[in-house]
Amino acid sequence: MLKLSLDLVQLCDLVAQMGFSSAKQENSVRGLWVSNADATLIECVLRLVKLLETPQDIPILAPMMLRELYYRLLVGEQSKAVRQIATSGSSMHRIASAIQNWQWQMQAGVTNPLIDTFWIVLFARIA
Repeated sequence: MLKLSLDLVQLCDLVAQMGFSSAKQENSVRGLWVSNADATLIECVLRLVKLLETPQDIPILAPMMLRELYYRLLVGEQSKAVRQIATSGSSMHRIASAIQNWQWQMQAGVTNPLIDTFWIVLFARIA
C-alpha cells in the first residue's frame, strides 16, 4: 500500500504563488470527498510511483513531482477541497493540521490511550 501525506507548508506556498484567495469561504468543503482524477493527475502519480524503481533519483526528482502533483490537485476537479486544506481557519485546514500533529506523535513513539482518545475526540469535533 502506498500513502502520500500532503505537506501543508508546501501546499500553502503553492496556493499563494497561484494567487488563490486565502480567505475562508462560507460554503467550505467539509470532511471526505470523492472526485475523478484526470489524465494529467494520473500520469503525475504514476511518474512519482515509478521513481520507486530508481531510488537514487528520489531525492532530486520527488520534490519536483510532488510540487506538480499539488499543482494538478489545485487546478483539477479537486481544487476547491484542496484549497480549503490550505486555507487557514477552514474545517479542512483544521482537520489536516490535527491529523498532521497526530501523525507526528505516532512517529515520535507517543502511544498513550488517553492521548489517542483526545485526538479522536478532536477529529470528531472539527468535522
